[in-house]
Amino acid sequence: MPATPQLHRRWFTSAGDVHLRVLVAGWCTIGAWWRERHVNQPFWRLYANDAPGAAIELADGTVVPLDPDYVWLLPAGLTFTSRTTKEVGHVWIHFDPVGLSPGGLRAIGARPIPLNADVLSGQSCLALREAATVNVINDVELRCLAKSLVYLGFSRWWRGLDLAASNRLLLATSDPVLAPALRRIDSDVAAPLYNQALARACQLSISTFVRRFHAAIGLSPAQYVLERRIALAAELLLLGELSIEAVAEEVGFSDRFYFSRVFTKRMQCTPAAYRDYRPIRPVTP
Repeated sequence: MPATPQLHRRWFTSAGDVHLRVLVAGWCTIGAWWRERHVNQPFWRLYANDAPGAAIELADGTVVPLDPDYVWLLPAGLTFTSRTTKEVGHVWIHFDPVGLSPGGLRAIGARPIPLNADVLSGQSCLALREAATVNVINDVELRCLAKSLVYLGFSRWWRGLDLAASNRLLLATSDPVLAPALRRIDSDVAAPLYNQALARACQLSISTFVRRFHAAIGLSPAQYVLERRIALAAELLLLGELSIEAVAEEVGFSDRFYFSRVFTKRMQCTPAAYRDYRPIRPVTP
């Protein structure tokens, strides 16, 4: 008797809320002016070039040519300086993985990640370039193309991780009891987020919550909240028009000078200097 086919195979569950939040995306021609020095940003980047000539230099002096045969992922926390020897067509996407452990990501290490361009489809990068050249930044087509590229690229990188590494990165999926606290932090990171309220949301005592949170995420609740606040502040400084005082207030700091001290310690530069790293907007005809 023939085996009954599996018609309803379960591919994934919704226990964990892991998603990639695209911040900004576009296409431009980069040249000798493309000199971002000692960049250290709390979000990821995806780069795809149409010709050789662009490279990044890492903090240890290693020079990594951005080979056009690959799509490149640059993890958050990677410090680099960019350079070019000629004009190159350049697709760029900045994105933020939400629902993964910052401590786990740091444990894996921040290095440039080459992904075979055939896997990600050169046609998709070309489509993103065309969309960025003829449409505004918030066009639906551009957003969908950018999201499809980062999800596919990130999934290919994830496939190469060993089980121990992937388990270190997962938050709510590895410990769903913490999901209410993580959702509360992500939905309103600027609000007062005390351990007592977060523990109550997870139906845990404060001591058990703090211990379990640190074991799952690699950071204390306060450290994780600070990471999320600095990440949001960096996004607002780069992509928005708010004053530094307004950014500080938007991410939960009532004192602009305390915000500047915390931001500078984490990012190795002041908020004002960091704002100079504004990304290039997509070109328009």
